[in-house]
Amino acid sequence: MNSMVTRVLNRNLLLCFYLLSSLPLLKAQLTVTTDRPTAHYSVGSTAHFMISSTASGTATYKFYYDNKTNPISIGNILLSAGQPSILPYRHTEPGVVFCSVTQNGVTQTLAAAFSPMNIAPAEPEPADFDAFWASQKNLINSVPLVPQVSFYRQGYGFTTYKLSLGSIDGRSVYGYISVPESTPSNTVTAPFPAIISLPSYGDAPGVCSPDETIPQQGNALCVSLSVHNTDPLVQDPNAYKPLIITDKAGFYYRYALLGVVQTINYLFTRPDFNKKDLAIVGTSQGGGLALCAAGLDNRIKLVAISNPALCEHSAFKMGKASGFPYYLNVARISNTEALASTAVKYYDAIYFAKRFKGATYAVVGYQDEVTPAATTFAALAQLREKTLVFHAPQMGHEHPQEYWSGRMAFFRKYFPSMVQSPIQVTLSHAADAGTDKVITVGQALPLSGIVELNGAVDNAMSVRWEKMSGTGNVIFSDAFNRNTQANFSTAGTYTLRFSATDNRFLNGKVFVAIDYVTVTVNNSIVTPPPTGYCEAKGNQPWHHWIERIENETAGHGSFKECYADFTDKVFRVERGKTSVFQLTPGYTWQAYNVNWRIWIDFNDDKDFLDPGEMVVSTIGISRLNTHVTIPADAPLGNKRIRIAMQRDTFPNACGIYYSGEVEDYTLSISDPITTTPPPSYGSSNQTNYCTAGGIASSVWISAVRFGEVTHNSNSEGYGNFIGKSFTIPKSQAIPLALKPSFVGAPADVFWKVWIDYDRDGHFALSENIWSSQGKDMVNTLMFMPSNLVTGIPYRMRIVMRQGAPPLGYCDIVDVGEIEDYTVFLTGGAAQTSGYSVFKEQIQLYPNPVREELTIDLNAYGGGQGALRIYDPFGKLVWEMQENRFPSRQIKLDIANFQDGIYFLMTEGAGLRVLLNKFVVLKQR
Repeated sequence: MNSMVTRVLNRNLLLCFYLLSSLPLLKAQLTVTTDRPTAHYSVGSTAHFMISSTASGTATYKFYYDNKTNPISIGNILLSAGQPSILPYRHTEPGVVFCSVTQNGVTQTLAAAFSPMNIAPAEPEPADFDAFWASQKNLINSVPLVPQVSFYRQGYGFTTYKLSLGSIDGRSVYGYISVPESTPSNTVTAPFPAIISLPSYGDAPGVCSPDETIPQQGNALCVSLSVHNTDPLVQDPNAYKPLIITDKAGFYYRYALLGVVQTINYLFTRPDFNKKDLAIVGTSQGGGLALCAAGLDNRIKLVAISNPALCEHSAFKMGKASGFPYYLNVARISNTEALASTAVKYYDAIYFAKRFKGATYAVVGYQDEVTPAATTFAALAQLREKTLVFHAPQMGHEHPQEYWSGRMAFFRKYFPSMVQSPIQVTLSHAADAGTDKVITVGQALPLSGIVELNGAVDNAMSVRWEKMSGTGNVIFSDAFNRNTQANFSTAGTYTLRFSATDNRFLNGKVFVAIDYVTVTVNNSIVTPPPTGYCEAKGNQPWHHWIERIENETAGHGSFKECYADFTDKVFRVERGKTSVFQLTPGYTWQAYNVNWRIWIDFNDDKDFLDPGEMVVSTIGISRLNTHVTIPADAPLGNKRIRIAMQRDTFPNACGIYYSGEVEDYTLSISDPITTTPPPSYGSSNQTNYCTAGGIASSVWISAVRFGEVTHNSNSEGYGNFIGKSFTIPKSQAIPLALKPSFVGAPADVFWKVWIDYDRDGHFALSENIWSSQGKDMVNTLMFMPSNLVTGIPYRMRIVMRQGAPPLGYCDIVDVGEIEDYTVFLTGGAAQTSGYSVFKEQIQLYPNPVREELTIDLNAYGGGQGALRIYDPFGKLVWEMQENRFPSRQIKLDIANFQDGIYFLMTEGAGLRVLLNKFVVLKQR
């Protein structure tokens, strides 16, 4: 018995000794810090993670983007109690990286940011992004407001009402509206600014609550919106349903965004809203929706957000951080990623952010693993207006006091009427890079940045100038000085970023104020366009607008601006010559005839009333080419050119139209080029082609195959290969193939090919023979016109640009390359008159088409040829091979066609001819 007791006691003593000896391990303290309190580094520099523990032993570590993707790297590190160990990490691209260290079951995590405001979108936006959202706005704009407003409660300085509005699909928009009220210490008078507040994620009653601090302390209306289809005090049993993430129209957040648009429509009916000062705010889910709404509706002027959701969904495909609600992670689990990967882009704040034209205040927590900081920075990096970012390196998915007080200071900076509150009158940080500039190559540009805090100049902050985009290099005399000079290596358009950093805070917290300036660098001295022109604009460009303007030297695409001052865009013409201007309308719904007019202020008197200044007056339903003849005695230099479009009647040079749009550009008039070409080129002006080039460091044209010959090349930027030729027979289908090469991962590149058929030294719109798009080799069959002359050289220009279509054949491509070759023609017969008749006698209807397209050949009466349909990038989507037409009407089912613009071509009789454009529009 005693021996048994002894054994039990001994065993318990051993257990106690073991537990006591393990106690230091169980209570070991583990910390992870960075060598910089801000945890902010430049790309290519090394962050040193400092790891300390009260216990010695081996710890494991991993570096990763977020907890839903594979680690970047993992490993072990030996720790000595009380001695810090260093774990170095170097990142070679913009991003935010977590470092997680685990010892004895204890884990500590810290993140570091590497040039985060330079994070680029993982993938480009969908081509129909704007068209889709335009159609959705049309839906909500057709729904009656039916406002229901009822008293909710009253407090010191405010009265709050419940609010509901009509919405699509029989739903309603629910929320509260809080209105400023006078107090003994603060007399307020309408009209007021307005702030829309969006809620964080959740469906519990009260997740949407009135934001009454804004009317009380800011003298502004505040509408607090719910995203659900029920009174905010009642739980919605169908919250966040339906959610079909494989269908761009199946997202629950579509209702939320359209609810914001409807709320703005309602605010503009209220007499107590000043109709100009409108902001939107939100945290987490609300922050992501706020940023999306700001890019969706241009009536919003300010955004204030904290750790927003809905950013950078596509990064998940690349193994990087993606934003809440992790759509593609869910889609991968359910095996629907391929379908969802495109649909989710219509709800990604990075694409909306690039469309927002107001000021932004954002709070970013580096340790946030709900809405990772990298995703927020990816969206903020798309902004090109004044931005204020609060960096919180120690903060996770939280919304600190700096957000709540900072947003009010931010509003007061830009909405002056909100400064009157007696409670708080501070103003936020702000940077000003100055106005946009126009200079000449070789001319040093003085830059002067201003930094303010609370409305006063603050010179204590560190500053920096950076090039964000542009065709060449920019050298600053001192990039870290407010007052500096910039020198530009080549002509083109550049965007510069001026940032000011205020790091006078604890725990590494930093405010960074940012502004941008656009610099246009010309090859020759350009006089800035005159100001003081009369107002002209369309009131409602919702159904049709000016989509693109292009001539032989430049092109510019745009969306719905009512009026847009694009005088930084320059179209070049020559005295005594005719330039072809291509005018492209955009339609939200149905296409119909629109009226175009173009004016040129030749005498610089700031009007368009003088004889000869209206140079175009025409009508068309689709893209059309107009001829602008420049008088031989026209004044040289830069002139204002005004382009207006209106439905029903012709627009005037001044005035406000019920519908349509107006755009102003700069027209640069020069003397014609008179250089004599070498005798070997006969009468062709082969030496007078405009300068062109590109930045080919990351992507270039590596091979061109035309017919039986292939020419390979390296990254030259501009390749003058006119000594290399292709010999092409006329009246035959000849393959043309273009191949890009990339330093990194392949990305979409856009191609345009011109051949100077009339050999006049420049490329007309009609000489743009092919356009295409793709990540790999693109190819087509090309028919050379039979009326070209054999045995003489024709110049062929190939332009490739990554990320967006080239603007013209005289482009300085920001990312891409340009190459020139020579083409010789052989064989072929003269063009027949019968072919011209054939060309004119094919009709297409209905147009736009929903279900079935009729290709009407009745007027032709039969014949032989090939019909082919191409998308806008030159991809063949349907064809009827060379044959006798089987009937006089061909009925084509377009069920497999995506919505968009298509071209019907004939490919026969020795010439490929564009017969007509038609629009597929199945979304209704």
